[in-house]
Amino acid sequence: MKRYTLIFISLCTMQLIHAQDYSKYYNNIKNIIHLNKCLTDDFNNKNKNIRCLDENLNHTINKHFDSTNPIKYDSINPGRLNYFQTICEVKYSQTGEMIDFKISEYTGFDPVLIDQYKNKATETLQSLAQVIKDNYKLVSPAVDYKNQPIESIIPLVISIKIVNNKILFQYRYFPDTYNLSDYNDYINAKELKTSYNQVYEKIEKSFDKDFQPIAKKNNIKRCYAHLYFEVSENGKIENLKNIQDGDKVFENYLKEQFLKNLNEIKKNIVIAKLLDGEKTRKTYLMSFQYGFKK
Repeated sequence: MKRYTLIFISLCTMQLIHAQDYSKYYNNIKNIIHLNKCLTDDFNNKNKNIRCLDENLNHTINKHFDSTNPIKYDSINPGRLNYFQTICEVKYSQTGEMIDFKISEYTGFDPVLIDQYKNKATETLQSLAQVIKDNYKLVSPAVDYKNQPIESIIPLVISIKIVNNKILFQYRYFPDTYNLSDYNDYINAKELKTSYNQVYEKIEKSFDKDFQPIAKKNNIKRCYAHLYFEVSENGKIENLKNIQDGDKVFENYLKEQFLKNLNEIKKNIVIAKLLDGEKTRKTYLMSFQYGFKK
């Protein structure tokens, strides 16, 4: 059974089909910028901080777009002929001051649509720079693994829909937080991957024997579902749950199998360590499928 994980999930969501590689924005950075309202005792958890930042940006930016869009963004369904997206880059100095804002790139299904509207979209999006400056002009700066302040660039994904020659905007997400991607850099990445794959193998090996009768009983020919869990800095497995709205029968089965093998999974758990050796919490998002071609 192939490992589709985040890629498989992305293909299920149209807005994510053109997802780019955003790792360049986070390479070798222990922390990104911090807002005061996001400061916690867990200051060094980059993923947790990204989600807090994302929540605040979502509220601020979409409040702005709600007031400027000619009609409600969600009233129009996205499609190949009316949808594309852009990345805006917000640059912060070593002192945490916003020093630049620019449109980085446009992506989408239809290059003709992008060429037709990108200049107008870029012109309209310039007002977003002032919105960011008014709300997040001065923040706690990003730091490197020696805890020294560094410059950083924050990428923002903006979705764009075209309707009757009018442009609608919406802040989609801080890159890939929709999929709970992990941007931390680890010194024991190989060991973490081995432990991760062992969980996959243990669950997938049960499909032919245990899930096949269940699938037949419930008239399921093909299905997919997803498991999410976290491993704490102390090696505890926490927050096990199903996400992304997969097949409910398959979801229940996966969770039961995980719990059934919990003791063995615990024995093989590897605690994530950042590049400076610090132990940290790590999130895992696993995508399983049944009945698809191998």
